[in-house]
Amino acid sequence: ALGSGGVYLNSVSENARITNCRIIGNGTGDEVTLAGGGILSFSPSLEISNCLFENNYAYAAGGALGVSNPGVVNINNSEFVNNHANSFGGAIQSTGGEVNIFQCLFNGNYSGGNGQVIYAEDQSVVDINFSTLSYNGDLAGSIALADGSTLNLSNSILWGTPNFQIVVLD
Repeated sequence: ALGSGGVYLNSVSENARITNCRIIGNGTGDEVTLAGGGILSFSPSLEISNCLFENNYAYAAGGALGVSNPGVVNINNSEFVNNHANSFGGAIQSTGGEVNIFQCLFNGNYSGGNGQVIYAEDQSVVDINFSTLSYNGDLAGSIALADGSTLNLSNSILWGTPNFQIVVLD
């Protein structure tokens, strides 16, 4: 898909829903500016449920999912396994939006920079509930927050990552 690996949602006025999907083995190639190895979304609202993101790759950020909008992304009952990005956000990268994660598993994701699982920038809001982040990359920060981004974390497990779990870069 143009600008991303698997799915490219370019509509800034339409909402999107992805349910019961397996998004496996996609990549952005070697363009420095590309994000979202599995999905790159500019949609104002994105619903993801009961999906598997596995072995996706982004040259820049968001190995499984790159989100570039001021809208809302809801991710429910999904798994993110062995995704990676060269720069930031091995599984998810968010620029200026709200990402709500409920009952998800993140395992074996990594990046070459901050945010082995999630990298949030430009005042993104990340809300994680009843989820597990385990055995993700060796570099600092399973979750990295930059540019005034915030994290609400509850009833979740962060386990098996050798360095800092949460890094605030402001």
